[in-house]
Amino acid sequence: NNSNYNYTWSPATGLNTTTGATVICTPPGPGNFTYVVIGDDGACSNVDTITISVGTPTVAGTASTFQDTVCLGKTTDLILTGSTGFIQWQSLQGSTWVDETGPGFDSPSYTVTPTANVTFRAYVYSGSCPPDSSNIIDIIVLSISDPVTTNDSVCGGGSLTLLASGTGNLNWY
Repeated sequence: NNSNYNYTWSPATGLNTTTGATVICTPPGPGNFTYVVIGDDGACSNVDTITISVGTPTVAGTASTFQDTVCLGKTTDLILTGSTGFIQWQSLQGSTWVDETGPGFDSPSYTVTPTANVTFRAYVYSGSCPPDSSNIIDIIVLSISDPVTTNDSVCGGGSLTLLASGTGNLNWY
């Protein structure tokens, strides 16, 4: 910034003016924009450039699942719709969000096989724009143990009582 210099900026796209030491730049959209400034005092001149990177605004989207209650050892799909940016599925471990690393952790559809009740969210980011997080999904894991039976025996004909114990509804086949 030299009061003897005249400054000329180009291209004019997104600039409020093309002359002066200070201009206001409003880039037209996502992408990289390079501007050139020439400082000239009539005897000497100098050129410099500045590149501005404009990212796509981040949109977290909406997370959902078709099945929020699963049996131990079974899978469920986490689905993210309406997002803009890069996706990173996360699970809540204590009070800390931890990045998932399984296949699909960075895609709109992520298949999980939880071993205990767990909370998930999608963390979405886009270049230099602020990140955002989707709503959370709580997955409940049901763990039903095998029923316990008691053996019995009968000699010849007759009847006996079959016994079983366990959680849930017990059915004999």
